[in-house]
Amino acid sequence: MASSKAGLVSIGLLRYVLATAAVGFVYTIIQIPFAIYHAIKEKRVSKNQFLPEFDFYADKMVAFLLATGVGAGFGLTFELKKFVKDFLDSIKNLGIPGVDESDSAINKFLDKAIFATGLLFLGFLCMAVLSIFSSINRITTNSSYSKSNRGCFN
Repeated sequence: MASSKAGLVSIGLLRYVLATAAVGFVYTIIQIPFAIYHAIKEKRVSKNQFLPEFDFYADKMVAFLLATGVGAGFGLTFELKKFVKDFLDSIKNLGIPGVDESDSAINKFLDKAIFATGLLFLGFLCMAVLSIFSSINRITTNSSYSKSNRGCFN
């Protein structure tokens, strides 16, 4: 019973990691046209404060979502590596042939999963930096701030 429960948890974590990667990808794809327009025209698509506010909150939410996906991905992969190593060692002790080939194939697959989670971590770092930029943009474009109380760096 514990083994099947662990398998269901692993599948759930894998789905979560893939879902966080998909959400980050979709959010980035949606933001690209707005960023291109802003870079070319040097102004926002709309004149109201909705887009800076949306960028501010959405960047933070996506960054934290990616961070949790990275944690789940690394945790799942390292736990699976440990489980597979222990399982294959117990099979080796029984004297079943062909375990070494399976061991190397599974380790290659799990190493690729670690690399993919590392790319997700890189995406999180980029979103965290973007979140800082959107915070700065929100402060500088906010009409309620006057020039005198923006702070010493503005």
